[in-house]
Amino acid sequence: MRFYRVMSLIGCIAALTTSAQAIGGPSGADVLKSLDDFRADLVTKAIDKAKSNGSEVDAEDIQKQVKAKAEDAVKSIDVSKVAVADGLDWAQVFEIADRPREAATLLTAFIGSKPEAPKLFEAQEMLVSASWRIKDDKSVVATLQAMKPFDGGSSVKLAELVVTYVPHESGVLGLDPAAAMIDGALAGVPAADLTERQKDRLAELQSAGVEAKIALYRDAGKTDKALAAIDGALKSAGPGLKDRLTMERNRLTLVGMAAPDLKVEKSCGEFKSLADFKGKVVVLDFFAHWCDPCKSEFADLRKLLDDFKSKGLEVVGVTHYYGFFGDPDKPLTDEQEYAKMADFIKDEKIDWPIVIGPEDDFSTFGVAAIPQIVLIGRDGIVKSLEVGYSAGEFAQFRQKVEDLLAGKSR
Repeated sequence: MRFYRVMSLIGCIAALTTSAQAIGGPSGADVLKSLDDFRADLVTKAIDKAKSNGSEVDAEDIQKQVKAKAEDAVKSIDVSKVAVADGLDWAQVFEIADRPREAATLLTAFIGSKPEAPKLFEAQEMLVSASWRIKDDKSVVATLQAMKPFDGGSSVKLAELVVTYVPHESGVLGLDPAAAMIDGALAGVPAADLTERQKDRLAELQSAGVEAKIALYRDAGKTDKALAAIDGALKSAGPGLKDRLTMERNRLTLVGMAAPDLKVEKSCGEFKSLADFKGKVVVLDFFAHWCDPCKSEFADLRKLLDDFKSKGLEVVGVTHYYGFFGDPDKPLTDEQEYAKMADFIKDEKIDWPIVIGPEDDFSTFGVAAIPQIVLIGRDGIVKSLEVGYSAGEFAQFRQKVEDLLAGKSR
């Protein structure tokens, strides 16, 4: 009986490839239900198989099979002939078939028919996604601007969409309007009408929205506006967000300021204080022993120091304890982790001092991602921050070091 049902479903979906809009042809809702049933049956069979032989459910394979059925279903569909009332369902089928352009066409027509609020909102949400996939930025923005939530849940969903997409659309909107749109979407959520789960999600979105606004201004070089956004958010930020905002503020204000000293808990090699390097150009390399890009950078740092130590260059590695070394599932005490640093330094051919300090050192220097290099001039002023590693980017950084050593202003 079960085999017959599965074969019937497959036959039903295959039949959808015939003249799509012929009289008596399947509706979008029929096709969508058939696809949902087909997916459900595949999932059930996969779970049964996993229970019987210990295999894993291959969700990707299931998705591929459903997509293939959807592709068959839309082969003969002329979207210009789809009834407007049927457009939302057919748009979902086209989305499953990975045909966002046709989905966007159907959704636009459906929205134009002015359906009731829940269906309108659903269609607009889908249109934002489809427009994004086909790189129609103007449609993404226009759709978001047109959306009107109709209850607490849809208000949270709109805020989520705005926080997700608007930071990428400042080229269409402009920086200040983009930031204002994020603020407006979050402020428009009626917190009193939300479930506890929705309230938790709103709190997450409020944090994400603040950080998105800061990134907008920071990446555009508008440091003053980024700092204003940080300072405003710090007044009401919870502990986790407050720590991240403080770190970002430090990062934005560090360049051009006197380098703060490091808090040293232990060191490998001779290091007491940055003050000992007065009159020298200093490279602080913030790293972790488990970080592959950090380790990739060591060879370039080694050559940099070999070439320019005689001209007044110093390199200092900065890290902190992570509670393991090699295998995250095997916890270590600080002393045990420190003991393993000697072999790490030998294996990686590190010939500069390594400072192990509290995580505060990372926060003080605005380190949100590693590796991060902080370049300090002979005058003790921070000249630049470099996040991440690539050979090309390091070559540019090397030129900055050469310029500083040569006394060229930066």
